[in-house]
Amino acid sequence: MSLISIIDIGTQSILYMLAEINGKRGIHFTDQQIHSTRLGMNLARLGSIQGDALTRTIDVLKRLALHSKRANVSRIIAVGTQALRSAINADTAVKAILDETGIHVEILSEEQEAYWSYRGAVHSNHRDEDVLVIDIGGGSTELITGHGVCVAGTESFPIGAVTLTERFLHRDPPSEEELDALHAAVEAKMADSRILDLDIPTKPIGVGGTITTLAAMVLRLKVYEPNGVHGRQIDRMRIREILEQLKKMSIVRRRSLVRMDPERADIILAGIVILDFIMEKGRISTLRVSDHGLRHGLALREKERMTARLTT
Repeated sequence: MSLISIIDIGTQSILYMLAEINGKRGIHFTDQQIHSTRLGMNLARLGSIQGDALTRTIDVLKRLALHSKRANVSRIIAVGTQALRSAINADTAVKAILDETGIHVEILSEEQEAYWSYRGAVHSNHRDEDVLVIDIGGGSTELITGHGVCVAGTESFPIGAVTLTERFLHRDPPSEEELDALHAAVEAKMADSRILDLDIPTKPIGVGGTITTLAAMVLRLKVYEPNGVHGRQIDRMRIREILEQLKKMSIVRRRSLVRMDPERADIILAGIVILDFIMEKGRISTLRVSDHGLRHGLALREKERMTARLTT
């Protein structure tokens, strides 16, 4: 048995999880945590990770490193996604994290992020089905198709809930002009999607903070419950209802709806606009929500690597 910590450093949040890997029993996931640090704040405009955002991130990673040590983990696996992929000072940020926390951060390519997000989303389910995974993050959006655990195709778009909010939504609540510009930007980036022009599989799955928070809103959860959200189905009509409500709300009012993750209140609107466009263009009427994503895929990657070492 091996106990590992997995840390996903995203544009909006740091996601943490313990994974107990056992050759016979598979993988057991525990101690899931979400910490909003917004590493990618102003990244789209300035091109670099800002000092305050990096400091917030390092402070959280220090606590997670200590937490992992107390849990007696054998290894910490930390990855960075869109924010660290695109920042011109990514190398400096990664070095600062290593120096301050002892945590080495692996920056995943778009293809790697898409592949392991897909593997995590379909883990233990959909073994013999065509699947589409929709992953909306703070800085990018991925679409991944596959059959069972095999990935067939991926697309990555450099738009996410944080980047679009910072670019287009400045008034509170947003103006009609801002909303029109937001919708136009999403359409311009995703209109040529090859995957959404295909016949969408019968099992579209949504992962990422926007979609899990949306599911929690539908369920009216005060505290986020992974098991309650995981596997929940939400239909596009309900998503459209929530979207229209959010457009008219101030951020303060949105926080009352996003009680389980209030730091997401300002960006949830842009994330749902992305999802709404995907569902419209892909002719998707119902979406299955998965609380499993990149972290779970990385646990699978570690298990496969351990198995390969034992057999060589």
